[in-house]
Amino acid sequence: MFGLQKSLEQQHHIQQDEILSLKSQLEKMANKMQERESTLKKELAQKDATTVETKEQFVQYREEILKVAKERQHFLKAEIRLHQNKAHENLVAYRESERVLARERNNTPDLHRKLEELNNKLVVYSGESQTAQKPQASLSEKGCGSGQGPETAGWGMDCFQTPKRISEKPCS
Repeated sequence: MFGLQKSLEQQHHIQQDEILSLKSQLEKMANKMQERESTLKKELAQKDATTVETKEQFVQYREEILKVAKERQHFLKAEIRLHQNKAHENLVAYRESERVLARERNNTPDLHRKLEELNNKLVVYSGESQTAQKPQASLSEKGCGSGQGPETAGWGMDCFQTPKRISEKPCS
């Protein structure tokens, strides 16, 4: 029995050694797990911090982009309004110039008629002066410069050739 007991004690020792060995391995594994968990928590905290920072940057960039887009939109709308105003002013100026042109076109026949009348009068005065020159009467006898005849209207005939203002060239 003594051998059996010794054998049991040896097995008990072997099992105790195994238990101690397993406990030691368990502690080592637990320590490694804690270290690994601690490392993973640190990495997770860093990634969370990076994620939060990235989200903040994203929000900031998004706000800046929206701000720039709004400013650009306001600028473009103001530019469109400016061009619309210029186009309206140009249209108003165009219409006014069209009215002025139409008015001038309406006045043109009247001016042509007046010019024709003046040319006819000039021909008449020119014809009278040539017939008046044919007789033996001299310019002084006709009253050139004396306030009689065509000169009273302010026109001197410069020896009855071309009409001139008296103040420009007096009859001699």
